[in-house]
Amino acid sequence: MSTDKKRVSYFKRPITNTVPLKELTIDEVANIIRTDSATKLATESYRASGQPGIKKDVFDVVTFGGTFTKREDASLIQVSGYICIDIDKIESARDIKSKIVSDQVMPPTLVFISPSGNGLKVVYHIDPNAGSRRYIYEEISNHLKNLAGVKTDPAT
Repeated sequence: MSTDKKRVSYFKRPITNTVPLKELTIDEVANIIRTDSATKLATESYRASGQPGIKKDVFDVVTFGGTFTKREDASLIQVSGYICIDIDKIESARDIKSKIVSDQVMPPTLVFISPSGNGLKVVYHIDPNAGSRRYIYEEISNHLKNLAGVKTDPAT
């Protein structure tokens, strides 16, 4: 696991809640995803429901891009140095995840299967001074296309 102490904001569900509950490190976020029983139950229920619209009501939210006083760009406190890339609607999320996790050229900080079960969330540590977030996103997106043949979600 990472020993990085950069912080991100954590918001309790539903998505209409725009005030953060607390700040977390990436390790703390990974721990919640991997071990929190409420998160696992929410994921199982969501996948079994077949109702994509309920996602906004059952999952907590993390702003990987930084810490915020409110979940909006204008309320940014501190840039985290992370970017989260979404890969949606893929056939074999586990196989693609394995390719990404073992990438030596651009190793990810955190990779997890999305709540739907057919996508991935890939978090990278980035240098915020390396260019615009759009430029950095495009560079990572192109790398993932070459590495694993996947298309990223431009709404990231």
